[in-house]
Amino acid sequence: MKLILSTLLFLLLLSFNSSAAQTFGWDYNLTKRCAKTYDPSVTENYYEDSQQCPKGKKAKQWTLVVESEQTANASCPGPLNQSFLINGVNSPVMLGWQKHQSNLGLNWTVNMKVDHITYPHPCGAGYFTFFGFMDHVDHRGGPLPNPFNLSTNHAVFYDHYVPFGDNAARLIVGVQGWWGGKTHILEVNLASENWGDAHSDPRVILAALNWTPEVEFVTLHGPAVGIVVNPGVSSTVLINWSVLFDLAIANGWFSPVNGLPSVTQAAYIGVEAKGSSIANLWHTDFRVTSP
Repeated sequence: MKLILSTLLFLLLLSFNSSAAQTFGWDYNLTKRCAKTYDPSVTENYYEDSQQCPKGKKAKQWTLVVESEQTANASCPGPLNQSFLINGVNSPVMLGWQKHQSNLGLNWTVNMKVDHITYPHPCGAGYFTFFGFMDHVDHRGGPLPNPFNLSTNHAVFYDHYVPFGDNAARLIVGVQGWWGGKTHILEVNLASENWGDAHSDPRVILAALNWTPEVEFVTLHGPAVGIVVNPGVSSTVLINWSVLFDLAIANGWFSPVNGLPSVTQAAYIGVEAKGSSIANLWHTDFRVTSP
């Protein structure tokens, strides 16, 4: 198993030196460990880290999302397929924080881990678990520039363990944009093992214009579009989403804007694990900018 769990690795995380580009969102350098899942009346896996959360209705916060989705069986516990408590007893989903000294001062590294080796999925091997960390405008995040004027920066250390068989793990970043009455989800698969590819274009893993009536979905192959994270190595990642959204529209993977108003709903990073596997991420700088 090539998993390096020592806290000394937090010191290896790279800090991204900010440029003259305008910074959006809130607390982009992770100086506050303020994160919540959705409202407890909506989901069973409610989590709140209130140690440094600002008070008041206008206070900003990071949004945590845990989703357990099916690829085989038809049933899984929890509303909206959200099955696991974060840091709960026998939960495969774990969140941790580590103090980190960056070039801008003291901030935090967030560690997100999905471990289906120690804690097998209760619904069986045909399920995978997504654990995401996002700046979401509808859940007290933002503001964010529109998707055609958007960049994100990430300082990461990622590793995974995929032992054999029908198991998989990956690291992804994504943006949710809205225009024409639909949400358009654009993801980049930064690093993966045994995840598969459902598209003939080497730059694309999945493209679904009609993912649902309200959602279009595209996953790009990171190395094929020049964005690479090597497991076990600290990386600083800069993604110009405006270029990627233009690419997706130009190739017909997304419906065109045609002068319609567009907004960015969320920008996120997350890990996924399927079957008997582990996905483990340390993330320090989350910066949303306008290129």
